[in-house]
Amino acid sequence: MNGEIFSTGGVINLENGESIKDFHPTGLPENKLFIIEFVGINAFAQPGQVLFIALQVFTNSVQGIYPIVPTGASSYSDPTYPARIFGSQHVRLYADPNSDLIITVSRNNDTADARAFVHLSGRLITPWHVAPPSLPQ
Repeated sequence: MNGEIFSTGGVINLENGESIKDFHPTGLPENKLFIIEFVGINAFAQPGQVLFIALQVFTNSVQGIYPIVPTGASSYSDPTYPARIFGSQHVRLYADPNSDLIITVSRNNDTADARAFVHLSGRLITPWHVAPPSLPQ
């Protein structure tokens, strides 16, 4: 498998009154194509809240918005976040080198707090136009 293994992500906090928030992961290496292969979600919200989580990725300078589908929900013992929403998804998304990668979290109502942990993993590739391949020996 080509490329260097890489992962990134973060925590997106929605406070009472906020219904949507964008998060920009940091630490993406410069001049590398990020091939996103897996997305994991572990979110905490209020009972009955529906979370929408999407990745905004630029591929060939065109922005695409890719919803990530949570696969389950359960009650949770924390009174601040009594509902847990989770899932993981196998994807294949190509994030252009030096482009803005955005994780968007929104919810159907803005009552109380919600929190989403989103993790992306995949591979980093140096594109041909950034560094040509070395000649065979």
